[in-house]
Amino acid sequence: MSENLIQMSLYYWLQYSKNHRFITPNSCNIFPWEVDLLSVTRAGYFHEFEIKITLADFKADSRKQRKHQKLKLGTQHIPKYFWYVIYGFELQAEDVPGHAGLIEIAPNKSCWYLGYPRVLKEAPKLNGRKITEKEKERLCQSAYYRFWRENETRLKNVHSVC
Repeated sequence: MSENLIQMSLYYWLQYSKNHRFITPNSCNIFPWEVDLLSVTRAGYFHEFEIKITLADFKADSRKQRKHQKLKLGTQHIPKYFWYVIYGFELQAEDVPGHAGLIEIAPNKSCWYLGYPRVLKEAPKLNGRKITEKEKERLCQSAYYRFWRENETRLKNVHSVC
């Protein structure tokens, strides 16, 4: 399963089971690092999802010392909840840092190409900061520009075939 399919699995789960308001992949305009998937709850709290497809990738993530130090300290410029999302390998809850939750993407029998997120360890609350109006605007602008860039790419592909 690719990172895109995992993002889509998380999107459906967050949108329809958890009722999150904003869900965006590959965001780099809210926190000082790129986020694999970012969601905002109806109450205005951020959740960051770090997707890992291999154990080696998970272990390599621990080298991001500055990011994990900020997450441990619970500073204002981090999400309220931080999650690791794994697929394709096993991980125990105790292998995950104390500031992180753990979600496994399990096979979904009703939909062959999407998995179903299963929480193995709840993410602890890291802070109480809510999304600001400026951050909402940045998320909306990011989605707006991404939409038009993707449409432009599709249009170029269609015309290159003709």
